Amino acid sequence: MNTPKRIAVLGSGSWGTALAMLMARNGHQVILWGRNPEKILKMKAAGCNCFFLPENPFPETLALSSDLAEVLDHAEDLLVVVPSHAFRETIDRIKLHQPGLNRMAWATKGIENKTRDLLDQVVAEEFGRDIEMAVISGPTFAKEVAEGLPTAVVVASVTLMFYKQQDNALLLQRINSLKAENAVLREQVLQYKTAGNNTLPRVLTQPAAVVPAPANSDKASDS
Repeated sequence: MNTPKRIAVLGSGSWGTALAMLMARNGHQVILWGRNPEKILKMKAAGCNCFFLPENPFPETLALSSDLAEVLDHAEDLLVVVPSHAFRETIDRIKLHQPGLNRMAWATKGIENKTRDLLDQVVAEEFGRDIEMAVISGPTFAKEVAEGLPTAVVVASVTLMFYKQQDNALLLQRINSLKAENAVLREQVLQYKTAGNNTLPRVLTQPAAVVPAPANSDKASDS
C-alpha cells in the first residue's frame, strides 16, 4: 500500500460507513462525518453503525465526528457519500470551508432531484470545471464491503491525468485504499460519452471478484 492518507468520508449511511471502514482497515487515517450529532454519539458509544450496520464493528482506527470543519481540516482526500438530494447542500458547505478545493471524489448515486443535473455538473457549478473529480460505484453492497466479503468497485475520473498523478492523485490513492485482499481491480481505460456530455467520466478500473460457494455446496460453480 502507498503512504497512508488522511481521508474524510462525508455521509454516515450504510455505504459511506462501509467505505470508511474498509479504508481504515487498509491503514488510512479515516474520519467519518455525519450531520446528526446525536446519531454520531450513539454510533461512537455502540462501536458500530447501529442504525444501518449493527453487526459490523468499527475498526479501532476509524474516527467519527459531526463537526464538518474539523473533518475537512483533517483531510488530504475527500469522499462524499451523502444521498443525492443532499449532495448540493453538502457541496455548498464544503465550499464554505474550503473554497479553493481542487479535487473531490464521491460515491453518491443518482442525479439532483430539482435540476436533473448529473452530480459532476453540480460539483463543476460550485467549484468550476478545473476541479479534478472521481466517482466510486459498485457493483457491490454496503454490507459486503463492511464484512470484507469478496466484492468489487469501479473508480472513474473525468481526466486521465488524475489517474497518472500516482504520488498525490486522489484516484490512485482511492484505488489502493479500496483494494481488499479479496477484491480484484483490473486497470483499463475506457472513454465513453452519453448524449455528447464530455463531463462523463473515463472508466479507469474494471472489477472482478471471486464469489464464495454456498456453505452446502461441494464445489464452486463453473459459471
